[in-house]
Amino acid sequence: MFPEREAEAAEVRRAARRLIRQLEVRIEADTERLGQFAPSGELVPRFATHLVQMQIAQLALAAPTMSLGTCGIDGTPLRFIGRTEGLFVCCTADPQHCWNMAGEPDE
Repeated sequence: MFPEREAEAAEVRRAARRLIRQLEVRIEADTERLGQFAPSGELVPRFATHLVQMQIAQLALAAPTMSLGTCGIDGTPLRFIGRTEGLFVCCTADPQHCWNMAGEPDE
């Protein structure tokens, strides 16, 4: 692997680890609330979103440089990008064209 790709992969792994730690707290809180109350229309989608985010973060940790498909706008590859703000999936043609993997369902 090229040195710049190694550095990018390390940053993706760091961002994935941070996200996993955040999600562990969110999922534990969701689990406690689900155990106390009947599932509500708000809590179940939030819990499901957190589980999917956890799977995405684990994928980024395991395979930080993999291609995730292609951009629907211009067809360029989508990749994980690690930033101090979090873990993102970004279009390689435009690094500002990104999705934050830590967003909440209602955001």
